[in-house]
Amino acid sequence: MIMSKEEADAWHEILKAQVFLHKHFKHHKSAYASDIANALQIPYERARAITDFLVKYKFLSTVKKTVRKKLRKRTLR
Repeated sequence: MIMSKEEADAWHEILKAQVFLHKHFKHHKSAYASDIANALQIPYERARAITDFLVKYKFLSTVKKTVRKKLRKRTLR
């Protein structure tokens, strides 16, 4: 199977995201797209697309919202 450079780069990012998720979210079936974006140093929109892909094909069950309740509570105090 021959892939274009863009397809190969996209698959590479997806695999890197899966490795990151396995290391850091091993016991959870959900993740933050913003954490993936920061870890892989990619734009948030791209990380969100990757997490949506992983949810669609059952690698993840959910993607958590980027605003964490604990952080929001701390800033309100």
